[in-house]
Amino acid sequence: MLALPLDLGLEPDERVRLEDTEEVAYSWGLPLHICAGSGKFAMADMLLARGADPNGQVCASGTPVGRAYGVRDWAMVKLLERHDGVVYAANAGYYRDAELARRLFADEAAGRLREGTVDNGTTLAETLLGTGATGGDPEIVRMPSPVSTGRATTRAGTGNCRTPPVFLEPHARHSDRKSGIRPRHLSHMLPAGA
Repeated sequence: MLALPLDLGLEPDERVRLEDTEEVAYSWGLPLHICAGSGKFAMADMLLARGADPNGQVCASGTPVGRAYGVRDWAMVKLLERHDGVVYAANAGYYRDAELARRLFADEAAGRLREGTVDNGTTLAETLLGTGATGGDPEIVRMPSPVSTGRATTRAGTGNCRTPPVFLEPHARHSDRKSGIRPRHLSHMLPAGA
């Protein structure tokens, strides 16, 4: 059923200008985002073959890759990665994926960290520290991370922390006690000097 509208010219990544925003902002990639979150592998494959962007930004819902990651559909994540989809570093922390965090640190150390893995103006170490603490993963919070000197140091666990401090606060929309850094996170970070 999807093939017909695509054959008739349906743009899989039609950009839509968001209304009621102060700045000009666009959303694109909703069909693939829906497929990525609902296990529609064949439809996602068809959309990708027709040029859908696996990194499309769907309003405030993120990317198709992030959606597939959020529902832990690893086959979908791999499909999207094969089409240049980027798994954000924040996913490792929020979803407590220490293996992904280790892979990203290895990629960074080897100089092959993909563009778009972390937000502009932040580092991989900062992203993983913040999201690992918010996600409640002490293993990620304690992971070694390379610094500009090229020497491996740890952010937590040794007391010899060379990574610049990161100050974390709950998001403005979620300033209640249900989000942000909790005492269990601090119990792992503070002894290490974080």
